[in-house]
Amino acid sequence: MNGEIKPTSDATQALLGARDKGVQTKSEGPAATREPTGAGADSVMLTDKAQQLLQLEEQLAQFPAVDSKRVESIRQAIADGSYQVDAERIADRMLQLEAEQKKSEL
Repeated sequence: MNGEIKPTSDATQALLGARDKGVQTKSEGPAATREPTGAGADSVMLTDKAQQLLQLEEQLAQFPAVDSKRVESIRQAIADGSYQVDAERIADRMLQLEAEQKKSEL
């Protein structure tokens, strides 16, 4: 794992490609719209929301996907037998996640 975050959807990849080509922006309508601009040429218009999403994605790309120092410290604690599992904390968090999931399904 190299820690690089890559766009996962075709739409995100299209938006990133459009950004790299200096695409015009549009403040209303769908996040990205294609409008023909001549003989087979495409143009992409980005909304303010789409631009914000691109900026957030760029900011997230600056952070490593894995905290290597934390992983190594946990690995070392497991190896030397000092790693402690807080079963009560894990159970509480599982219950909290389940409650949040039920709430979001409503």
